[in-house]
Amino acid sequence: MDRRVALGEIIDLEEKLGIVLAKLIRKTRYEYAENLVYGLSVLIDRDRWIIEKISELSIDDFLKKVIDRDPKAFMEFAAYTMYLTFTWVASIAALLGVVKNYKVENRDKMAQWCRGYAKEVEDYIDTLDVLVKDDVYEELLELGIAKK
Repeated sequence: MDRRVALGEIIDLEEKLGIVLAKLIRKTRYEYAENLVYGLSVLIDRDRWIIEKISELSIDDFLKKVIDRDPKAFMEFAAYTMYLTFTWVASIAALLGVVKNYKVENRDKMAQWCRGYAKEVEDYIDTLDVLVKDDVYEELLELGIAKK
């Protein structure tokens, strides 16, 4: 099986699972359900973006470009991805009854943070996407917006 086809199938499956999870989250009528759905959609978009970039460039080229061109942005992207993943999983585990003992205020606070972290991850995807495109990056260098 072609690698691109296999990776595409993985993303398709993740999106289908995401739709089911989003319906389940919304069905709870939880006050912050849309924060959690948004967080989930950003996590899926992040996976899709990474898989697409690695398929286009190879993992070595992808990592070399983002680390060489803006290591701080790459590290912040990784950090916000971890924050989003943690707050999303913790909130969902409490909301869906996977964990029985939790403080409601902690669940609610993490669900609220989920939206902010998701926005940060989206913004870093946009930034890193520009940085891995050679023609765009070269233009940014010429304009003095980016530095080597």
